[in-house]
Amino acid sequence: MKSTQAFFIFLMLFPVLIFAQEKQLRNGRAINATSIARNSAIQNDIPGKRFFEERRFQYAWHPQSRQKSANVILQRLDSTSWQGNYLDKRAWGNYYKEYFIYNNSGQNLQYTEYDWDPDLEAWYPYVDDTYEYDASGDMVIQIESYFDEPSGTWEPGYKYEHSYNSSHLPVQQLQYDWDYGSSEWYLRYKQEFQYDGSGKIILAHQYVWDNSLSQWISVAKIDYAYNSNGLVDEVICYYWEESMGDWLVYYKDEYIYDANNRLITFTESNWDVMGSTWVGSYKDEYTYDIQDNVDIAYEYFWDDYGHQWIPQFREDYSHDNTYPFSSLLLPYVAGGETLMYFGHMLTGIDESEWDEASSSWLESMKGTFFTRPRI
Repeated sequence: MKSTQAFFIFLMLFPVLIFAQEKQLRNGRAINATSIARNSAIQNDIPGKRFFEERRFQYAWHPQSRQKSANVILQRLDSTSWQGNYLDKRAWGNYYKEYFIYNNSGQNLQYTEYDWDPDLEAWYPYVDDTYEYDASGDMVIQIESYFDEPSGTWEPGYKYEHSYNSSHLPVQQLQYDWDYGSSEWYLRYKQEFQYDGSGKIILAHQYVWDNSLSQWISVAKIDYAYNSNGLVDEVICYYWEESMGDWLVYYKDEYIYDANNRLITFTESNWDVMGSTWVGSYKDEYTYDIQDNVDIAYEYFWDDYGHQWIPQFREDYSHDNTYPFSSLLLPYVAGGETLMYFGHMLTGIDESEWDEASSSWLESMKGTFFTRPRI
């Protein structure tokens, strides 16, 4: 039972991999954007949903983790600023902000987030990520630190090491946690990735390190399936049941596209062992403007009692269509949003929550994206 116990302890004690949700509760949605401008660039940015949901486990998939030709970059994203609607949706106030630093090669070197303290009416540092690259331009090390208020210093939290194949596709990711007692990194998790002949991911395998046995224990895997157009249409996650010597199904993600190969519906379902059937968990729906940008995204959750989808969030996106995806320099994370929202330069997001009492959308958060010409 060691493998099974490790899996469920893994779920309970390390939610940043499986169940974590960013401030906007939408991180880790489908990243396989399908507009002509973006599709080839982010074919390898396929989601693993909850398996890779936390933003730090998506870094290796980012197409701009390698150098981008300087002569095509016209605008770079420098910061974002977010406001929340407080006092029962009657007053807007600061929420959090993000800053991004790049080197002369266009590589993202640093990400820093500040959160707003409404009591002190002041910004305070929260998380700081730094990135290192090899000679080929692949991001190989990422260190995540958190700000310690008592000492006024950044304290290391996690380190991720990435390995790539000759096609610059990630084949392994190691995670280390910081031991504050010994002031050393210790190994915790490993992910391995396999691809087909065209470079599309077909299998992801996750392990947890067992110190007592000095070996890796298999805990979960994901299988990817594609439609006739080469777009991911089904992702199934399994966990290893050692007592049965077999993989047991855990959840499933399904993707539906329109005639233009644009993602219009993403659905996640969990496997009901007792009923031997799939049960809906949540669903995202997307609409597009005439410039092929995602203009509205809806999120629903499944009501087990009413047996229907209930609206939960709505996001309205604003773009500057002067600058397409190919001309943008983007960081690894920006407001928790994935690359499918950057068909053209993203300038703002307005989020609303569904209010059952009034049967209407109430504004809850808004973000502004600040860019400047590449120098």
